[in-house]
Amino acid sequence: MYLCPAPSEGALTKKGLFAPCPEGAGMEKIVPLISSDTVGPLGIRHLPRLWLKTLLHSLDRLADGYYHGNQGFDAALLRHFGIDAATLLTYVKTELPTYSQFETWFVKTATKLDPGTIHFHNEFIRTRNKSEEAAAAQRAEIGIDAPALLRGVDLNNLEDWKCFRDQLVGNREASAAR
Repeated sequence: MYLCPAPSEGALTKKGLFAPCPEGAGMEKIVPLISSDTVGPLGIRHLPRLWLKTLLHSLDRLADGYYHGNQGFDAALLRHFGIDAATLLTYVKTELPTYSQFETWFVKTATKLDPGTIHFHNEFIRTRNKSEEAAAAQRAEIGIDAPALLRGVDLNNLEDWKCFRDQLVGNREASAAR
């Protein structure tokens, strides 16, 4: 069962905002808008984004074109902390954890979790630049002219925001055409 906005609700409230939908309704893919710069209580950059992307993938809701655990910052995080990508995916698919539950699992599962590793990883995420070629292609996709912009997190954020906006506007245009 999935949740859809309750058609009779006029105001946004925490209770009664959502109602059950028919099976398969409201199953749009979701652009993961948590930035790689975001940290949870453990203070590890990108960990909340990895959780979200893996959870969305597990529910077949991760927007097309996004990977989960096997490339880029995801793979770097798993490598830095000694976690196997298949183990991560199995855990998330089986448990569908909250973020707090995910962090608890992460602490138990990581083979390298110490202040030095956290600092190294956080600096890697914070300072990682894309190659000139990759950054140019991503800037072109985003539609910006900023040749000096190479920082991976910034480019990824801009791309996420563009994809999310395009998804919203596309849905609005599709609804208007019906």
